[in-house]
Amino acid sequence: MNGVSQFSLAKPFAKVICLLVLALLAVPAYAQEDDAQNMQPAAVPDSVPEDFVIASLLISEPGGVLYSQLGHAAIRMQCPVRNLDYVFTYESEGAASKVLRFFAGKLKMGMLAIPSDLFISLCEKANRNVDEYTLNLPVEVRRNLWRVLDVHLEEGINLPYNYLDRGCAYSALSMIKEGLDTIAINYGDWPDEYNLSRREIGHNALSDNKWTRCFMHLVCNGKIDASCTNVEKVIIPTQLVSVLSDATVCGRQLLSPNGRKLTGCTSPKAVNRCLSPVAVAVVLLVLSVICGALGHSWIEYLLLALQTALGVVTVYLVFLSDLVCTEWSWLIIPFNPLPLLLWKWRRNWCLPYAVILFVWSGFMFFWPHRLTDDAYILLALSIAISYICLFFKTHAIAYGGK
Repeated sequence: MNGVSQFSLAKPFAKVICLLVLALLAVPAYAQEDDAQNMQPAAVPDSVPEDFVIASLLISEPGGVLYSQLGHAAIRMQCPVRNLDYVFTYESEGAASKVLRFFAGKLKMGMLAIPSDLFISLCEKANRNVDEYTLNLPVEVRRNLWRVLDVHLEEGINLPYNYLDRGCAYSALSMIKEGLDTIAINYGDWPDEYNLSRREIGHNALSDNKWTRCFMHLVCNGKIDASCTNVEKVIIPTQLVSVLSDATVCGRQLLSPNGRKLTGCTSPKAVNRCLSPVAVAVVLLVLSVICGALGHSWIEYLLLALQTALGVVTVYLVFLSDLVCTEWSWLIIPFNPLPLLLWKWRRNWCLPYAVILFVWSGFMFFWPHRLTDDAYILLALSIAISYICLFFKTHAIAYGGK
């Protein structure tokens, strides 16, 4: 999800920026200036100095809120001659204040042009360091890249929210490719992690944020598991740096591998000391076994409540939401409201459904590529055990062979 905190930019200000930049890029670098300035001869495009436009990639480290925990990528464009310096970044409406719109898939997003000083200061306030990597592109490509960014800026915050196809890392790479036009990027050897699916790449990147990772597996399904090119798998900002550092354009290294730190954040990151989702699921699994053996029913109702709650969310996402990557979800098999709706007839279906849950758990565990979080597999096993115990109780069969 889009990493940096939500920015707002007045539309009149954005239009002024756009007009200034378009006017700048439409004339030669040494065009005739005002009479109050020294007269300089107009220059042909071939004589544009190498530093007329400077392009760089900005990478901000992960933040503390959910949508920023993968970090953020943006493109910085500078024109020292005209004293222009802006960060072009895809941002969405404030998801934190529009949770229901997020789940409904109704959020909007678009590109913003933010003064670089403001972008950097906002990252510093959020205790997020920002590193800058120079894009070693020909000057004409840099000028064209600025034009491309302006075109996307004019679209406004009117695009459907799509964290997969318009995620910050993939969008930054797409903008660079558009700026290159017909010039090809020669990628180096792709890291081994690009043999994984996009789900697995995101899963590994969130290793320090277990609950966020669990949430990702709840809302990210369907398209995220589909096969795609390595370029489409560039969804993590820090990985974008390694990919572009090994790439070349026109015989030159595309990205300078050594970044320049623009911030000096030294505050320690908050450490999450709460139990992980897997730990919670293990506790529930143990309780389901113990309570089932002792004949306690409260664990059955607790697991039924969790199954129903997750089921309502999953069914809504699959059948009603327009959110990307909710075309299908493997979680709809163990987590759906049907057990609650059919609870009156539970003695007829609890054993067959328990078998289905065991098969589903084995399929999820042994499939070559990860399809969900381990916590959901353990929770499904807990529910299966509780339904087996429920089957014996409803058929009045005692434990221990009695």
